[in-house]
Amino acid sequence: MDDKSNFTASISAQFKSRELDAFRRQSRFDPSTQQMIDHGWANTELIPFLRQAYGERLGDCHDWWEDLRVAQFKEPHHMPDYPVADPVFIERLRLALVAPNGSKRPSLVVTVAEDRLLTIRLLIRRYVMHGGAFLLASLPLRIRPGMEREVREATEADTNISALFVEGWKNSE
Repeated sequence: MDDKSNFTASISAQFKSRELDAFRRQSRFDPSTQQMIDHGWANTELIPFLRQAYGERLGDCHDWWEDLRVAQFKEPHHMPDYPVADPVFIERLRLALVAPNGSKRPSLVVTVAEDRLLTIRLLIRRYVMHGGAFLLASLPLRIRPGMEREVREATEADTNISALFVEGWKNSE
């Protein structure tokens, strides 16, 4: 309390020490001693896919490896929770990037696809935490066979939910 009987908070040295220790323990990846992703997979799947998705906007001289370094530095397990373990989410994200005209209505996936670094972080997170290498660039520019129904249902649900927020936002103006 201060001299006017107001409560004032200050951070104790014990609290600072405990928080700093927790922060140091939280990270399980040290980029100075190990690589987060396999360079072979990055060269054959991830970077060609990113070029296909974002290359027109960024040009031929863009340094994709720098984007990967930034994404690895930010550590994909320290980010908002997206369902990267869900193959349907990854497929929808892939389709939003390689066939952007197919997703004109607002949705979570379209919003994520607009953010290049977030997309890269999510793809790296999928790689690191859910089984390693997966196909991206070598897949066709359409829904993978056998996933049509799941992708359609998830897309409809996502766009319906997003429409509620867009309508609510428009009505509040």
